[in-house]
Amino acid sequence: MPRKSNVLLALAVFIQVGVILTLYIEPIYLISRSRLNISGTVKERVSIVIASNRADNIRTLKERTDFSPIVPTSLVDRTDLNLSGSSEDIIKHLYLKALDQCDKVYCMILDDDIVFIYNELKDVLFDNLLSYNNDNNYIFDCSKRGFLRKNYTPNGNGSLCRIYSRYAVRALKQCIPTCNKPVDICLEECLEGFEEKRFLLAQHAGYKSSRWS
Repeated sequence: MPRKSNVLLALAVFIQVGVILTLYIEPIYLISRSRLNISGTVKERVSIVIASNRADNIRTLKERTDFSPIVPTSLVDRTDLNLSGSSEDIIKHLYLKALDQCDKVYCMILDDDIVFIYNELKDVLFDNLLSYNNDNNYIFDCSKRGFLRKNYTPNGNGSLCRIYSRYAVRALKQCIPTCNKPVDICLEECLEGFEEKRFLLAQHAGYKSSRWS
């Protein structure tokens, strides 16, 4: 009986501590968070490029998503580029055009057939990107679940949602034009030496992308 009483007492104390933490610690956290310049920080440090040729797909994605405070840059009709050659050559030119629009510390390149799983995009970017990782040797796959403390090997597959540091953007812009392989393999080879972080932000929406069509 004494042992059972001790267990019950310990459980009661544990519950009380949990209640105290909930009542006092969480408000303190929320107050301190309210003092953070989340919108300003994300706006100044992140570019967003929607990789698409179709205005209706771009419009649909923008209507479904609160991108504020960032205004996404759209990758426009490829006919403006007067491209010729194989489909892989065209894809590479389009990817380079997307990279040309990356002008901040980080650049998020999105397919147009995605849906974000969080309402507050800027908060997720701040928490998963800006607060924990400020290393130029990192890139981010924001369409896969992962652990930010773990490093993954970059690859060119699953490009729904990618975030590159300015150094990765520079490496890709220098490397892709000289790569004679399919673009997914080029992305993997051109990012050699970079470490990939993963956090789940976007998933496939279920309809076909117009990114390269």
